[in-house]
Amino acid sequence: VLHLPGGYHDAADYDRRPMHLIIPRALSLVYLLNPDKFFDSQLSIPESGNGIPDILDEALWGVRHLIKAQQSDGGIGTWIETTGHPGGEYDGPERDSTNHTYFVAIPTHNSCYDFAGTVALVARAYRAAGKEKIAAKLIERAERAWRWAESNPPVEKKMKSYAVNKWNKENAIDVVFKEDKNYSMKLMLTAALNLAAVTGNTEYFTPVVKRIKDLK
Repeated sequence: VLHLPGGYHDAADYDRRPMHLIIPRALSLVYLLNPDKFFDSQLSIPESGNGIPDILDEALWGVRHLIKAQQSDGGIGTWIETTGHPGGEYDGPERDSTNHTYFVAIPTHNSCYDFAGTVALVARAYRAAGKEKIAAKLIERAERAWRWAESNPPVEKKMKSYAVNKWNKENAIDVVFKEDKNYSMKLMLTAALNLAAVTGNTEYFTPVVKRIKDLK
């Protein structure tokens, strides 16, 4: 059983999706643009008073659930979905008494590059704030996700689909997820850029250049 606090819920339900990673990226970039404007206890959040600018605490919260969900081989799916919504779409999660099952998506190239680029950017902000120990841990996680993407072929996986049958397990059908080999160049480049910036290792651009040539 995974305990995955962190991240942001989708709309009025409790899914956490790749699109939400724009939040920790935006917070980290804003801090990097003008770090003197942000400080600890600036906001009223649970982390206030820990010696870290609150904006960076919030950025870390935006990736915390995925850091905890990352597999030992570095792979990470960035989509968390459930079989239903607690008490109806407009009730809070504290009302959940229906024992819905939550799922974490399988790792793909897109998800691993997205995670690597986002977490490396958050690490850049923490390093700029002088929080080297936290930055180092984030860099290690980002590098592991990058290595997974670089060492695995496009994903092809057979699985059961319940959603199309309104979560009726008796009528589940077999489906095959097949990752497009032309996965996002943007996510790969963003990951390489942030990893190179935070580590000083420009070799992260080598596979990017190779892939650009291969796609021509």
